[in-house]
Amino acid sequence: MTLQECYATLCGNYEEAKTRLMNDSLIDRFIRRFPADPSMQLLRDKLQEGNLPEAFRAVHTLKGVAANLAFTRLQQDASALTELMRDQVTPADPQLVSALETSYRLVIDTLDAYIASH
Repeated sequence: MTLQECYATLCGNYEEAKTRLMNDSLIDRFIRRFPADPSMQLLRDKLQEGNLPEAFRAVHTLKGVAANLAFTRLQQDASALTELMRDQVTPADPQLVSALETSYRLVIDTLDAYIASH
């Protein structure tokens, strides 16, 4: 799987990633690190605990990481949840959380396939 195919599969924007990170080597290095990013698990944990300020912080971080890597669909879903929770009082909408989980799983599964192919 090429980087372009990887980005197409995970609903990202390879050209944006290339503009931001300058070359395929850097893109490869950073996307390989993404599965270790703790933001999604932290979001899950904090939502379960009912800690909305920390859940907001986690989803906001995930949104930023996704934006920096040009993981467009993940960034959009994280952004929707971030905006809903911006006041850190409004609980997360289960539909938005579900959409985010789906986007996140797509990214992780695609990156796993990409990494396995290299």
